[in-house]
This record gives sequence, structure tokens and C-alpha cells, in this order.
Amino acid sequence: MAFDTINLSGLTAPGLVLDVGGGGEGIIGSVLGRQVVAIDILREELEESSNDALRLVMDARSMQFLDGSFDEATCFFSLMYMSPESIPRVLSEIFRVLAPGGRLRIWDVEIPPAKPGDDLFIIELKIVTGAGATTCAYGVGWPDKSQNCSAIAHIAQDCGFELLGQAESGQTFYLSLLKPYSNVCEIPTKAGPMCIMRATAKHMHDAYGVLLDSCRRVVERGKRVPFWLFTAEGQQHVAEKIRDCDYFIGFISGSPAAVLWIKWADSCSWEDAGSDRLAGYVYGFGVKQEWAGAGVGRALLEWASSYIASKGRRLVRLECDAGNPTLCAYYEMLGFEDRGLTAPGNQLRKYERPSGSKAQCSIANP
Repeated sequence: MAFDTINLSGLTAPGLVLDVGGGGEGIIGSVLGRQVVAIDILREELEESSNDALRLVMDARSMQFLDGSFDEATCFFSLMYMSPESIPRVLSEIFRVLAPGGRLRIWDVEIPPAKPGDDLFIIELKIVTGAGATTCAYGVGWPDKSQNCSAIAHIAQDCGFELLGQAESGQTFYLSLLKPYSNVCEIPTKAGPMCIMRATAKHMHDAYGVLLDSCRRVVERGKRVPFWLFTAEGQQHVAEKIRDCDYFIGFISGSPAAVLWIKWADSCSWEDAGSDRLAGYVYGFGVKQEWAGAGVGRALLEWASSYIASKGRRLVRLECDAGNPTLCAYYEMLGFEDRGLTAPGNQLRKYERPSGSKAQCSIANP
């Protein structure tokens, strides 16, 4: 029997989530509650689950939803139960019902080819959520089934998905996939139009380059930056944010100029308010030196505010160095209100303002 740990404690989403194969333990519904529409082909599996998700009996190969109905979709150890010929049909249907810019998250197991005498493949999982940990096991007939991360990723890309990122433990894998946008967003700056793109795995080096440039300028001003940001650990950090959050890059004349990423909850810094589902949280904001003073950062922040509003969140929240009065004044000039330090004695100051902007929130194809 294989064993692995799956950490879902940071799982968030801005809107409705389609959970394919969401019966049985109903893990995604347990984490995200009423944000989830769980479908399963077996009524008894849905009746077995106990959570606040909307549960529907439905064949994932032919869904009854309209095109573009969901912002997010999940498959939590459900592909392992599908026949090889069904998986492309299911992923194509998920692609159809996701809105442009929608994300598909897949957690599943690496099943090697069976050896003589192997009848049943079983994996035991410890699943960690914000409410604690639970243990469950999943099993399938082995002689008829084998799968791996690479094969599933290729099928998904054949269906039209872009790879945001992946993780493999040797026992299980996680894939984050994007349904690309179909239109281009350009916003004006003093340096010329800036094209906003949703970062995917192939943009990691561009995104990290902007972050690195910003960190170096902070150090030059005598401020501290964690050393690991300048190492391979910093590159991995950016790759994980592209994979797990809404990461955006602004390009001017084809060159990466500014970056930021958005997540949809933050109880660590904002305590109870961080899970009120009222806000989008902006992090990793940086502008390259060559574009400083051209209004690039302000334009990207205004666009992000519009994007957050488009997801049904009415507030924008962020943090900055409380010991940097110039930066604090910059955010206050943009309409952010001081909400105090993240914790007594902490050097991070919290800021908040209403979302929404005149900037259009459509985005370019990755």
C-alpha cells in the first residue's frame, strides 16, 4: 500500500468551484463548502458525502452546464477511477464549462504498470486542511489501470489547457492548469501601453527577474530582504505562486516590467477578516528599475483592483514595510487606508481599499 500526505490548508478560490467526482469523502466540498458544486456519476457516492456543497448526479463526460459556468474546477483523486478513454472527454468538458482564465486543479496518484499477481492498487492519504487532518484510502483494480503526471498533463494540454505548474512526490501528483484568455488587455502608462498577461509555468524566469530586480533595489536602499529570495529557493517560490495563485506580469514593448500575485484568503496576517471572502490580497508587487517613475506600478495595481472586483470581491488588501514611510505614503495616495500592523511589534502594515477601477480586467493569452 502506498502512502502520502496532501496539504489543502491553503486551498482558496474566488468563486464557484466544480468538483468532478466529488462524492464519497467529498474533501473539496469539506474545505470550500458552499462554493462547491460536486458532481458524481453515482448517486450513492454523493449521498455518502457530508458537507455544504451542492451535489448533483451527472456524467462528467457530458455535463449539463453552460459554457464558461465556473471559475475553478477540481479533480481530487477521481481520474484514477476513470477509464483511459474517458479522461480526455472529461477534461475537454471541464475545459468547456470553465470561464476563460479558469483554473483546473488535479490531485491524483501515480499508478505504475501492474506486475503479475497485482490485483488491487491502494493508496492511503493523510489530508491536512484548515480544520485539521483526516485519513482515507483510495483503491482501484490494478491490472486495468496505470497513470502518471506526465501523461495526464499531456492530455490536458491537448484539450487546450496551459500548464501553470505541478508537484510530484513519487506517490501522488498535483497539476494546476489554466484555460487561456481569448483577448488582449493593454493599459496605458507613461512608458507606453502595458500588456497584462496571466503568468504560466513558461513565464517563471520573466516573473523571477522582475522580483529579483525589485529586491536588489530594496537592498540598495539599506533595507533587508530574505537571502533565500536570491537563490534557487526564490525561483521555486515564484514557480509555486504561479502554480497556486493568480500571478500576473505586465509587459512593455515585449519586456517584463511589473508583477504581482493575488490570493483569496489570508488568515495569517488578517486573522478572522482574512477568511471573510470579501477581499483579494495583493502580494509580490514589483516594478523593474527601467520602468520606475512611469506609472507602471500604479497602472498594474489599478488593473488588479478591477480584476478583484470582477471576481465578486469588494476589497483590495495588501501589506508593506511599516518602516518605509515613502511606500506607506504611496499606498495611501492610491486610496488605501491604514488597518494597523499585522501583529504587535511586527514591521508589516496592513492596507485596504475598495476594489474596482476604470482599468479593464480582460487579459492576454499566455
